[in-house]
Amino acid sequence: MADHDAHPLGEKPGSQRQQVERLKKTIDESHGMWGAGDLKYAVHDALQLPAPKGDAGKLGELAAAYAAAVGQIDQVQMKVERVGSQHLPDAWTGQVGEKAAEVVKASADDLTRCRDALDKGRLHLTALATALSEAQTLHGQGAAPLGEALSLLHEITVAGAPDLVHWDDDTMHTAHAKAKDGIKSIFDAAVKAETAGRAAARELNALAGKALAGKFTNKGLGATPPGWPSGSPRCNSTRPPRTSHRRATRASGGTRATAGPACPRRR
Repeated sequence: MADHDAHPLGEKPGSQRQQVERLKKTIDESHGMWGAGDLKYAVHDALQLPAPKGDAGKLGELAAAYAAAVGQIDQVQMKVERVGSQHLPDAWTGQVGEKAAEVVKASADDLTRCRDALDKGRLHLTALATALSEAQTLHGQGAAPLGEALSLLHEITVAGAPDLVHWDDDTMHTAHAKAKDGIKSIFDAAVKAETAGRAAARELNALAGKALAGKFTNKGLGATPPGWPSGSPRCNSTRPPRTSHRRATRASGGTRATAGPACPRRR
């Protein structure tokens, strides 16, 4: 009699990758008549595993927000450079003019650093979104062969033991092959998602560290030169809101970056 009762091995502690590794090991090593029960339980548990967590669409939106911020900084930078090359010589002369030119150049350099940090952040978020989407698709591809394997195993087992009446070696071999194909897809998906998440967190944290270490050393001027954009040129006015970094953590399924690529702070 075909056995349709499930008696899963139960969820194991640890990360999803660790859970998949344990199930993959059981599936790979379960052979023959007396391995059918363990194989069936491992296949059942593998089918219960959720796809890698995260929202690739949200990560893509964050990457687009970073790209928009880069575009805004480019516009501000053009105005700042125009002030330095065209307006400052007419506004001040002598030592005051030289000091003013230094301030404008320092501000332009800082805008460049800010732009570069945001652009690198955009690239890392885009890469994470792509990897996460691919991992979720790969995980889904493992369900069909695992489901077929489980159906075949129900035909030749009773609970956790082989059904001596309905046992068939060829059916067991087919079920084992399908189970190995399915768990491989799920394992590859877990590895891809975990690797991409860790890489993105590492790179974003590195960018944040560099940004926080950056300092404005130039002092403000007592007058606003002709053509200067409204207010002092500040990277912070064009960066995405700080909450976007927390959103990135949620969208990536929990891989945490302590902060995204923020702009250097003015002292």
